[in-house]
Amino acid sequence: RRGSFIGLVENLLDMSKVEAGTLVPHREWHLLEDLVEGAIRRVEMSLESRSLEVNLGEKISPIFVDGIEIQQVLINLLDNATKYSPAGSLVSIVGRMMPNQVEVRVSSEGEGIPQEELVSIFDRFYRLKGPRTRLIRGTGLGLAICKGMIEAHGGRIWAESQNRVVTICFTVPTPEAPTMTIFDREEE
Repeated sequence: RRGSFIGLVENLLDMSKVEAGTLVPHREWHLLEDLVEGAIRRVEMSLESRSLEVNLGEKISPIFVDGIEIQQVLINLLDNATKYSPAGSLVSIVGRMMPNQVEVRVSSEGEGIPQEELVSIFDRFYRLKGPRTRLIRGTGLGLAICKGMIEAHGGRIWAESQNRVVTICFTVPTPEAPTMTIFDREEE
């Protein structure tokens, strides 16, 4: 009970930073694999009754992000995936390099999300409508916080729902390597 109260306070503090525009990522180089592994460890108990599949492309470069924030995004997405999917179902994390960005997709099998609600799920305090979702504990802040954190990184987050599989996708830009001009000593 105490842990859920602390979690609520942390969510409210994160949300207030997002809304005030004071959420400034403290970027460092991280391996996506390390951030995913850390997030999985944090939600291990709730993942126990699910099959977990992780597929991170071999060619994913290190990413220049706030590791704490991106790991929190992954924790929130995995937490939602377990809350809204039945025991025994599949939860997957897929990462891949794209031009100038890394894309991460967290998918889970469940009831799906009606197309008209896909954009609204990122609004603060938004909860899905339906008899089953009323039984699920939550504040409706998790995805709004994820959106704020990803956008603070210059990325994008969105949801897809097809055939009872919900996928939350996000991208974070990969900075270009600094360019250097090399002079030939003979030209000087």
